[in-house]
Amino acid sequence: MLATLQEDNNSGQKLMDAARGLVGAFSDLLRAAEPGTQEPRQNLLAAAGRIGEASQEVMNEVGETAQDLDKIFQDTLLSLAKAVANATASLVLQAKTVANTAQDPVQQDRVISSATQCALATSQL
Repeated sequence: MLATLQEDNNSGQKLMDAARGLVGAFSDLLRAAEPGTQEPRQNLLAAAGRIGEASQEVMNEVGETAQDLDKIFQDTLLSLAKAVANATASLVLQAKTVANTAQDPVQQDRVISSATQCALATSQL
C-alpha cells in the first residue's frame, strides 16, 4: 500500500513538473512576442517549439497515469487543457493585432507565422 501511494505521488509530481514546464514555455513565448521587444525571431520560434515539447511531455505523463486517474481528475485535466487552448487563442488574436500595427510586411509575416506555430503546437495538447 505504501509503495502504491509513493508511486502515485511520484507520478503526480512528474505531471506537475511537466505542467510547470508548459506554463514556463508559454511565459517565454509571451515575453518574446511582447510588442516593442527586440527579441530575434528565432527566440519566438524557439519558445513556440518549447510549448509543443512541453505539451507532449504533459501528455506523456497523463498517458502513464491515466489508468489511475478517476473521472473527476480527468475532467479537471480536460478543463485545464481547454484553458490552455483558450489562452492560445487569445495570444493568436493579440499577435494578429501586433501584426496589424507592424509597418514592415516581413515583421507582420513573422508574427503571424509564430502565432500559427504556437496554435499548432497547442493543438497537439
